[in-house]
Amino acid sequence: MYKQLGKYAKPLVATASLLLALGASEAYAVVSGITGPTFNLTAKADYISTADGQALWMWGYTNGVTMQYPGPTLIVNQGDTVTINLTNSLTDINGAALATTPVSIVFPGQSGVTTSCAAATPVGTAGALTCEAANGQTVSYSFTASQPGTYLYESGTRPDLQTEMGLVGSIVVLPTTGVGGAVLPKQAYGSANTSFDNEYLFFLTEADIDVHTAVEQGTLSPDLTNRHAVLWFINGRNGPDTLLANGYPLLPTQPYSALARTIPGKRTLLRVVNAGTDLHPFHTHGNNVITIARDGRLLESAANASVGAAPGYPNLSVSDYTLKAIPGETYDGIWTWTGAG
Repeated sequence: MYKQLGKYAKPLVATASLLLALGASEAYAVVSGITGPTFNLTAKADYISTADGQALWMWGYTNGVTMQYPGPTLIVNQGDTVTINLTNSLTDINGAALATTPVSIVFPGQSGVTTSCAAATPVGTAGALTCEAANGQTVSYSFTASQPGTYLYESGTRPDLQTEMGLVGSIVVLPTTGVGGAVLPKQAYGSANTSFDNEYLFFLTEADIDVHTAVEQGTLSPDLTNRHAVLWFINGRNGPDTLLANGYPLLPTQPYSALARTIPGKRTLLRVVNAGTDLHPFHTHGNNVITIARDGRLLESAANASVGAAPGYPNLSVSDYTLKAIPGETYDGIWTWTGAG
């Protein structure tokens, strides 16, 4: 059930503003994650902490011993052949295997994905969307990360339930000079027009406590049409936990901070992922964010060269004070704080 953790007292404050000028240094801020191109992930179950001192039963991908929410951010280079090996180790609250609950991963924005279900010696079961792993089984997925950008990965097995339960994560593809070439530092899409000084990832989700409690207690109804989210997360945390450091010891299943720091005049790349099913308007206080890409594709017209722009110029970029993050979409935006006001 949704229960009291009692690990530490938390003030009852709502934290919505994340881009804070707190005497930030010149150090280059990077996205936290794990580097590939081969990843071994496991689907596990555990509790996370919420801002009111409660515990919520979750499922999540991990590359370690402990389940984490969201799953590890997978960082690869453009041109890499990426392989993800997924093991299904979901359990109930007593540690018993969920024998009738397969899991999987789909990769929106990636083409040519191959799976172990189609291997000469098939492993896994072909589901409605992709290759699924039964409990205790390991399946594999491979694709070429051909386009730089920010992407989502999530369960393709009953996604209405499994994404709600936490089987979600992000992929960052870094631009290179070519297949096997050097990474182009501080460029989101391999051109000076997409350059930045610092970068942060904001992974947006929400949760319905009743669904998680029903899964925990084994009383879940197949019908989730009455789902109603009452918790909202940035990088798997509620405020004020969003301000705590990466790997904070009292949040072992929520390793990613959401605190961003900047100083006037610096170009900050915001990688925004809406992995939920609700809208998540993302407001940048003080200055507009310039959205330069969506779903891992630069906002650039086919006729861009006709206006005299060099390749990689996002001439279809959008300036707005609120990024209207739509469910299932990712965004890359440049935000610069002027320091005025």
